[in-house]
Amino acid sequence: MDTTPLRVLLEHKGNKVVSVSPQTTVQTCIETMRNAHIGAVVVLEGEQLVGIFTERDVLNKIAGRGFDLNHKSVSEVMTSNVRSVPPEMNVSQAMKFIT
Repeated sequence: MDTTPLRVLLEHKGNKVVSVSPQTTVQTCIETMRNAHIGAVVVLEGEQLVGIFTERDVLNKIAGRGFDLNHKSVSEVMTSNVRSVPPEMNVSQAMKFIT
């Protein structure tokens, strides 16, 4: 059982979160992810988390479908109903929550 608080992991990994608005184009999101060397961006409406856009979304929802990525907003293809955990939660608790 790992009782390490998530905040400790965030301190080692870095806690910078890259976010976009729901109106951001898919093309801009992909460029943002590539330039930052990250696999996902969170989608915020103001300060409220409304979704996440990941490499998996690109593969499963976009690749090979012929979309004009400059005219498709991330809100159309993001994963919504995202849940988050506080950094005070420990790793074991977070794993139970996720599964």
